[in-house]
Amino acid sequence: MNLGRNQAENLLQRYFKLNSFYKEQWETIENLLNGQRILLIQRTGFGKSLCYQFPAILFDGTTIVFSPLIALMRDQVQQLKSLGISAECINSEQSKQENYLILEQAKQNRIKILYVAPERQESLTWLEAVKKLKLSMVVIDEAHCISVWGHDFRPAFRKIIELVKLLPQNFPVLATTATATERVAQDIIQQMGGGVKYLRGNLMRHNFYLKVVNVASEDDKLAYLAQVLQHELDGTGIVYSGTRVNTEIYSRFLNYQGIEAINYNAGFDADTRKDIEQGLNNNRWKCVVSTNALGMGIDKPDLRFVIHTQIPASPIHYYQEIGRAGRDGKDAQIILLYNPQDRELPQHFIETSRPPLEHYYRVIKQLKSEPLSRGELMRRTNLARTKIEVIIADLIDRRVITEVIQPRAKKYEYQFDAPPLDVAAFEQLRQFKLEELEKMIEYAETDRCRMLYLRHYLEDRDIGDCHKCDNCQSRKLIYDINHYWQQRVEDFKNNYFPEIEVVKVSRQDRAISERRSKLVNGVAFSYYGFSNVGATIHHCKYENGGYFPDYLLNGVVRAYRSYFKGERFDLIIYVPPTESGDLVQDFAQRIANILKIPLSHGLIKTRDTKPQKVFQNSALKRGNLKGAFNYNNTAEVRGKDVLLIDDVGDSLATIREIGSLMSRLGVNKIAPLVIARTIGGDIVDGSPDFSRRSGASSNSVPLPQKSTVKTREDKPFAQIRQTYPRAYEKWTKQEDELLIRKFYQGESVVKLANYFQRKEGAIRSRLRRFVAESEVSEV
Repeated sequence: MNLGRNQAENLLQRYFKLNSFYKEQWETIENLLNGQRILLIQRTGFGKSLCYQFPAILFDGTTIVFSPLIALMRDQVQQLKSLGISAECINSEQSKQENYLILEQAKQNRIKILYVAPERQESLTWLEAVKKLKLSMVVIDEAHCISVWGHDFRPAFRKIIELVKLLPQNFPVLATTATATERVAQDIIQQMGGGVKYLRGNLMRHNFYLKVVNVASEDDKLAYLAQVLQHELDGTGIVYSGTRVNTEIYSRFLNYQGIEAINYNAGFDADTRKDIEQGLNNNRWKCVVSTNALGMGIDKPDLRFVIHTQIPASPIHYYQEIGRAGRDGKDAQIILLYNPQDRELPQHFIETSRPPLEHYYRVIKQLKSEPLSRGELMRRTNLARTKIEVIIADLIDRRVITEVIQPRAKKYEYQFDAPPLDVAAFEQLRQFKLEELEKMIEYAETDRCRMLYLRHYLEDRDIGDCHKCDNCQSRKLIYDINHYWQQRVEDFKNNYFPEIEVVKVSRQDRAISERRSKLVNGVAFSYYGFSNVGATIHHCKYENGGYFPDYLLNGVVRAYRSYFKGERFDLIIYVPPTESGDLVQDFAQRIANILKIPLSHGLIKTRDTKPQKVFQNSALKRGNLKGAFNYNNTAEVRGKDVLLIDDVGDSLATIREIGSLMSRLGVNKIAPLVIARTIGGDIVDGSPDFSRRSGASSNSVPLPQKSTVKTREDKPFAQIRQTYPRAYEKWTKQEDELLIRKFYQGESVVKLANYFQRKEGAIRSRLRRFVAESEVSEV
């Protein structure tokens, strides 16, 4: 297409209300108008979307944009429609009817830009529909997902490449990303085929103030976060945490301090996620505390800060996640809270991102006998759905198995002429990701310009410091929690009770569900790993530690009274034991005595079951318990409000099975009350309102007028380590064992700090992982 820049910018003003292109934008657009294939790597906020939106309105036909980010799809479709440009998106959050009608419009050439999730390439309906579309251009957003060496590889992106290879060489294709090393870029180019023009821009973000704050414990993080949000950071932003549970804990702690915050993760339903995204755009909260599920898809130009409470898995992850801040060009604060021990979480994710080889061979063995669906593989192999999906994608990618479309289900068939499984490739990839984690730790510990470090890692070879980061300004930031904030954290822990969300259905199904089941949501005293609760339960159950101690009993009673308020229950029952002997029965009896509610021993097991932790997916956990319980006096529970006691709530399959039984027997209501909620497994994450369930108001202790953040500037690590030579170093297993032994021998925290050459706060924080809170407080 022969179009000069002046003529193009006249059209730009007409359609997009913008005056001109950047030089690099016009170079990209000009190449696309001439039918070129392009890989474009540019910083977040550069305006990569305009590079395909502008030519899309000039082409005769529909441009398909493959994007993994549903939130971004929604935002861009809304913006394009506001400009009078016909745009739609097809995704899993819309009904089949909505998606069908949009496809019909596209077939009639009534849509200029159609956003689609990569996973659509696995849909037969979509593949048939594409053949009937008048395609004008294909765009691959977040193109780093194509490469197995990318930080967010998705097998579905390989299906897009198969489509690209079928297109004529002069058909315009744009692959774009903000984060790709040279290795990833070359992999993308190779997969796209010949004739790819490679455009890479400058990744400098001039308005970023990067800093790393060194902390010694999770308590430090909570306290620092509250103070910096109250007294130092303007505007709204995102706080990233490594797990779904931690997003809930951090957001509730901030609520407890009177700070408007909400948590977000991929486990929320579509309506909830959309509401939070809109609330963030409208500055409804000071911050959203999220896993990495939020961020890339948010198109909010005025995010003023991004804080990471957990070190990301690589500098690429970090650059991408901070990239949404300050897109309006104004100053943005970028903070990483760093504790060397934090490497354990991303290292665990890397080690477990691919299942062990024996799991691959277990799947292959089953498929050699006959083609099977995903559900059938889950049941036959006792593997979690996520593991099955990774294994299937890898085996398809290596042509060991193929998809077989059958009338009632998609199945997978083993290829008997398949090449041997490339074991070395898995190990090579694992080592590569571990090396990336080491580079992220190097970023946290470097004394060089932090922006320059990130740019060079991403192979942007322009030189020049940012002159704004903590290192450029010769500031080493170290946070020590003071007594006031330590007490605030302890108060929160004593008044934070996680909801046991066993009822989780869509809005339209909620009324039907409530009529069918009498099981309602309940509460736990604590998360299993949030305090010393998990260690205490483990000690009692597996180390002959005796009955559950009184502090667990008192905590559960406080959780009950805080959550259920004035509700009354007619009867207490308990889960019959598998491994815990009479621990739960004894605990239930003591609760019944305190609450003055009758205890029944009527719930019994009708057959032996295996411990739930043996099973790796929810389907097998449900099957293990199906029909395993009965009640020996049905008249006792009919029409009653029943409280169900258990020690640990994991997948909640046990609670749901008992709830189903009791509903059939005619109870009016049954609610779970447990000691601890686990982190991980098949957890159903909840989003309870902590302020409703908190035992103390956000201002129960007067807040100081000024920040008490004790951030030390211009104080190098060497000076700290003159006093504490092992400050901020990772604890070894041998040190943990020695610490516990010396603690129980009566050593004071001061003596322990001297012995281990660490700060007293670090000693207290480490002790809380292993011993009762009351014992640490006494010391």
